[in-house]
Amino acid sequence: MMQLAVPRLRPPGALRAFRGAMLECGHDLGAWRARERPPRAQTAALDGAGGAGWELAAALLRPRRIEVRAGGRALPAACMPCRVAHGSAADAALLTVPTWWPAASDRGPVPL
Repeated sequence: MMQLAVPRLRPPGALRAFRGAMLECGHDLGAWRARERPPRAQTAALDGAGGAGWELAAALLRPRRIEVRAGGRALPAACMPCRVAHGSAADAALLTVPTWWPAASDRGPVPL
C-alpha cells in the first residue's frame, strides 16, 4: 500500500530503507512520517479525506494481537482499528465498490 501511495518508495532500495526505518520507529507510521517528512506531493493519496489514508496505513502496519471469537472468526475492531473501517457513512464511502464494478456472479470464474 505504501508503495502505491508514496511514489518515492517504489524503487526496491527505497522499500528496504522504509522497512528498516519502520523497524527503528517501532512500526509507528506517525513516527516515521515525522522523522522522514515526506513531501506533500508524494503523500497526496494518504492526505485525502482528512488523513484517512494515513490512519488506514498505520492500522495495517502496526503490530497487533488479533482476538478470535469462539467460532474462529476474528473480531473486526481488532483487525482494522481505524475510522475507515468503523467510521461514518462518508468514511465508508471510501471503501465502496463502484457501481460499474461487475457483481461476482457476472465476472465468472477467477483465473488462477
